[in-house]
Amino acid sequence: MNKSSENKYDKTSNAVNFFGIPMFLECIEKTLYKFPELKENIISVGSGGGYIEKTICDIFEINVTCVDPDPTSYIPCKTIFLAPKYNNVHELINSEPDMVENCIVFLNWPTPSQEIGYDIDSVLKLKPKCIILAVELGHTRGAGSIYLHEFLSHNNISTQGKYHSIYDTCEKPKPITELFESHSCDIKYNCNAKCDCFYKIRGHDTNFGFLVLSHKEMTIELPTVVTPYQGPENVLENGEEWEIIRRKWDKIMDIYDF
Repeated sequence: MNKSSENKYDKTSNAVNFFGIPMFLECIEKTLYKFPELKENIISVGSGGGYIEKTICDIFEINVTCVDPDPTSYIPCKTIFLAPKYNNVHELINSEPDMVENCIVFLNWPTPSQEIGYDIDSVLKLKPKCIILAVELGHTRGAGSIYLHEFLSHNNISTQGKYHSIYDTCEKPKPITELFESHSCDIKYNCNAKCDCFYKIRGHDTNFGFLVLSHKEMTIELPTVVTPYQGPENVLENGEEWEIIRRKWDKIMDIYDF
């Protein structure tokens, strides 16, 4: 990849652009520290071109399983950096059934939907030990399905993306508890980390959220609030733990010629 190629912001989701790749790397590292047995069991559902997933693989020398039926549908840059191994979660489970109840599901800016989106579908079917999620929590529901937001709200995570009869055209979703019960899936997840990024888009206030959820009662230390990311020289926290981010960012720059 050379410097004359597409802008790097065309290769990643809105969430990656706003929080910055270092935040994602820091989160992955700290999550794997808590779940070392799952380092080869990270499943990115809706992976798109796989840019952040390829970065994670290169930095941590692990594998990330990508799932996406149409990987170039979202990103302006129509380049595949890490190809999806499966079209959907059903294919993955048929091929690798041991992943069920034994994985980390990574949902990076899932497609907004008024139905049962692939985001909540992956949680219901894979029953992950941990979920890493980048989503919009504002009223515009720029990312995530209604059911995902209902799931978050049930677990005491504030989101305006739940069903609203005023502007949603679909029928009111059935209770999220019933959906989880029908899949024999434990709905209770603890919020182990939550970072917010507040911003105005086209004059409207929005809230991007970066979360780690699991069945464990624990805390993963991440900043609670950041401003939109501006580049490696503007990492928003100081201190020893953030030096590792700067070093990793330097390595990313060497790999991808940022």
